[in-house]
Amino acid sequence: MILQERQECLNPIYHEIEGINRRRAFVSTKYILAHEQFDRTLSEADRHEIEKYKAELDTIDTQIKPLYKKLRDIQTRYLVEYEGELVDPHTNKASMNRYREELYFLINCKIDTFNNGWNLEQCNSQELLYEIADFLLQHRFSKFFVKNVKKL
Repeated sequence: MILQERQECLNPIYHEIEGINRRRAFVSTKYILAHEQFDRTLSEADRHEIEKYKAELDTIDTQIKPLYKKLRDIQTRYLVEYEGELVDPHTNKASMNRYREELYFLINCKIDTFNNGWNLEQCNSQELLYEIADFLLQHRFSKFFVKNVKKL
């Protein structure tokens, strides 16, 4: 499957997951609040609220699991090692920390820089690096350095 076809397959799945995840965020917050209320009151009504939200969360999980399976069947799994800058809000002092995460990306590239070093001419390694950078910028850090990547 070429890159554009993979992207076209992913977009409807992302859209569907987004709607379900929005609902999950709301219901999970209500679930936590219901637990806190029950801890204070120990009332039967509050216990029923917890059960109601738990059942809805279970339903949401049932809906979303097959979507993530479809998503992961299209995406490629990588081990990504990177350094990211964290700033202590109290001291305003920045420090770089190293992380390793298994992440999924659209680009499919047979790569292992842990053992073989970097070769930006290999397969789609530049595009993969751009996709990793976009992810890290959106979800982790504004300052980071990708150290190694390995297709799993």
